[in-house]
Amino acid sequence: MRSLTAPAPSVPGHGVPDPLEEATEQLRRASRVPYEAQEPGRWLREFQHHVSMARRLLAARSVDLRQRPAEALPRLGPLAERRLQCHEQLARAADDLFTSAYLSVEPDLLEMVELTEAAKALEHALRRERERRSDLLFEATHRDLGGG
Repeated sequence: MRSLTAPAPSVPGHGVPDPLEEATEQLRRASRVPYEAQEPGRWLREFQHHVSMARRLLAARSVDLRQRPAEALPRLGPLAERRLQCHEQLARAADDLFTSAYLSVEPDLLEMVELTEAAKALEHALRRERERRSDLLFEATHRDLGGG
């Protein structure tokens, strides 16, 4: 018998789903949409949906990062600013991918491959950013607790 409950969302620490992880998952799904040479419109709609979701998550995260007070972790000021800049670059890359996907009308196989590769590249960049963020938070917590 299958369970009807959904898996719990990823929680970065405060009971809130992690938008970077969710955006990464949407890009993973976009990059794994099976190619359909006979029905490119179907492939494109599914790809566009996942890219659109990732784009929305990243845009919301950018707003959140800009509104968060820097006083919360004063030692992180310059590093947090750099992380914000990197995040905004990733959000712009998601915008570019979104635009490319929505400008496409009926993609051929080569265009499907190119869009998929762009989604994979952005997915990997988001994973690296999540790792950097985790390292940054670990270092700040470690120092604040007197470890270094």
